[in-house]
Amino acid sequence: MRVDQLRLAGDRLGVVTKDGEIIFPDRQLMLFATDVLSRVHGGEIIYDVKCTRLLAPWIKQHGGSPLMWNTGHALIKKKLKEKVIDYMQTHEPGRSQITEKRRQVNWDKNNAKMDSRTGALLCAASRRQQIVEVVLPSLKAGRLVLCDRFVDSSLAYQGYARGIGIDEVYKMNQFATEGLLPDLTIYLTVTPQVGIKRKSAQKELDRLERENLGFHEKVYQGYQKVVEMFPDRIVAIDGERDAQAVIADTVVVVEAFLNQRLIKND
Repeated sequence: MRVDQLRLAGDRLGVVTKDGEIIFPDRQLMLFATDVLSRVHGGEIIYDVKCTRLLAPWIKQHGGSPLMWNTGHALIKKKLKEKVIDYMQTHEPGRSQITEKRRQVNWDKNNAKMDSRTGALLCAASRRQQIVEVVLPSLKAGRLVLCDRFVDSSLAYQGYARGIGIDEVYKMNQFATEGLLPDLTIYLTVTPQVGIKRKSAQKELDRLERENLGFHEKVYQGYQKVVEMFPDRIVAIDGERDAQAVIADTVVVVEAFLNQRLIKND
């Protein structure tokens, strides 16, 4: 295993009083991650969905790549295992040394002057590297690839919200990906107001999270347009409901997709 590919997983670790009360939640995991990242810069820290929102910015601050073991991905992976489907999980900007450096540049709060087209090109270049190093080898090996974010995010953020144009950014990414698109995209819809409220507990926000409400509203509108562009592969699920309702809808979508895939392969 290469050093830049190191992945650590941790559940919620806090300081517990003699009465069983958890104080300073996630503190032990924070200290553990800090110690490891001081020696292995760019490592991926996987943490449980029950962890507080303070953990992700802490990991970023110390040079790591945070990845929540979230309900959606955990559910999909469970279904893949049930059907004995070989899969590989990844996320953007990816976990290679090159893509990690792009992440640090693009999300750095000090890079507020970054030109919109520069940001779009950096995202496309990073996506290309992720495809070459991670996605294509897995697809060629017959694995199903489960990825958190892909081209659609660039269309919404850079294409629509930044005003470059969805068509222009799509062409840019067509070149970078050689036309590769997901077979299925699950889009959990959350309004900007709800999203900002959920993020309010974070101690530190990255460059994109610091944008004003108007920008996030444009991103939301951009995603609606992307859904209209690709109705055959994008399934929108209301992410503002309770977790059980979201899970139930996701199960239906994933089951239908996997069953159809298995039928085609028979």
